[in-house]
Amino acid sequence: MSSMVGNSAKIEYGPCQVTFNAVDLGYFKGGVVLKYDATFLQIEVDQLSMIVDEKLQKEICVATVPMVELELSRLTSVAPTGTYVLDGTKKKITFGGKQVSSSDFHQLIVTPLTDGALTLDSDSNEKATVHLCMAHIQLSKKYDREGIKVVPVEFHAIADTTKDAANMLFTLGDTSASV
Repeated sequence: MSSMVGNSAKIEYGPCQVTFNAVDLGYFKGGVVLKYDATFLQIEVDQLSMIVDEKLQKEICVATVPMVELELSRLTSVAPTGTYVLDGTKKKITFGGKQVSSSDFHQLIVTPLTDGALTLDSDSNEKATVHLCMAHIQLSKKYDREGIKVVPVEFHAIADTTKDAANMLFTLGDTSASV
């Protein structure tokens, strides 16, 4: 009889740090989710009653970050249509009418924490790097006594066409590893 072989040290768990355009996004509530979906077109022909080929139609990578540190300077880093104004001690973000361009696409890095003391994992093999993405802020601030305010921000990957095929969206692990 054979037995299953596993290594419990390889089980991933716990929170992370997220940086967007090299800005640490602070604390989160509810967990950060990195999701990748690929859609395929199944090729069928009249002569056979089965699929004869599949072609990749679309790839989507979205990271959802439920931010709870909502000071204006931090929100500005994820609000591509917002304009931050600092006037001495007065500050604000204004919204509406600003166009988004490729200069608003930035790198997103998710780094696991290794313990409950907020120690960043120094193993680059554990990181997730979205090469270019656009922040889609869903600003809906609820003011009540029930809990803390959470602003979910989705980061949608944009193809980085300066990179080789098969590496245009994101990398799991050490981005400096080479073939």
